[in-house]
Amino acid sequence: MSDNRESSCRVRKMTIQEMEKIYQQQLVNDFPPNETKPFSSMKEMWEKGIYRGYVLEENDRLCSYWYTLYIEKENIRLLDYFAVVQAYRGKGYGSLVMRYLKEQVAVSDSIIFIESEDPQKSRTQEEQAVREKRLQFYQNNGAQDTAFRTGVYQADYVLLALGEIVDKGDTEEWIRRVYQEFYTGAILPQNGDDMETAGFYMKKQ
Repeated sequence: MSDNRESSCRVRKMTIQEMEKIYQQQLVNDFPPNETKPFSSMKEMWEKGIYRGYVLEENDRLCSYWYTLYIEKENIRLLDYFAVVQAYRGKGYGSLVMRYLKEQVAVSDSIIFIESEDPQKSRTQEEQAVREKRLQFYQNNGAQDTAFRTGVYQADYVLLALGEIVDKGDTEEWIRRVYQEFYTGAILPQNGDDMETAGFYMKKQ
């Protein structure tokens, strides 16, 4: 992590106990209820070895955290949750995390998919402004638009990616694999028409 804060910041993997503590103390306050899965679901994936949590700390103070789904054999990840602690927002810590993730992608030749709430699905102008700012943050930090839009229950996302995407056909298959791993046994519908019955959708812009 090449930054002025390099000497005082560190990234480390959380234990399952730390993941639960941050879930209870931070995550449930940082994300809306329709995006917050029960911790029991996270723990189940962690026990399968496909889910991990990380923190960015500066001088042992929590600055940011993120939870990631892994499909090791495909070298694919999904950034499930990512937030900067309230007191550290707007100070560059989020960009530090993104820089770290880009370094990991380059070293491992992997792809990280990122869900960012779709501004076009906003209910208010204020919500749209927040979503546009978040989407711009990811894109300013190297994430590219996959051209796919997904809906998971009551949340609608623009799907971004860190890492080189060459073939859009492969991308669609990778996305399906990620969501099917995430929602065990799920068969994704071909378009948004079945969202209400299937719980999610995926479509290309």
